[in-house]
Amino acid sequence: MKIPLEPDKYYNIYNHANGKENLFVNKGNHKLFFEKYEYYINPIADTFAYCLMPNHFHFALRIKTEKEIVENRSESLKLSESSTDERIKKYLSKQFSNLFSSYTQAFNKQQKRKGS
Repeated sequence: MKIPLEPDKYYNIYNHANGKENLFVNKGNHKLFFEKYEYYINPIADTFAYCLMPNHFHFALRIKTEKEIVENRSESLKLSESSTDERIKKYLSKQFSNLFSSYTQAFNKQQKRKGS
């Protein structure tokens, strides 16, 4: 069961590559990952610590308050008709999904590979 992310709470976010593959094969991959992280995650979270390993990563972070999130990305949140609380939770999950998907697509293109 997936537990939705909530504003003003602390999390250890982690993800790993498929099987024995690596997520990061050169320094450029780290740079690209952090560019995408800054775009998708910095508006919604404060990062306290991170660890990038060749095949996985960890981030210790606090999701920003609802007010901070709405102030940073108010236009995106106005598109939904559901309650503010539900819109925020969906938005938070979508931002992480966008980070992972966007990095995967760029990595696959660079490495001439397919898959998740």
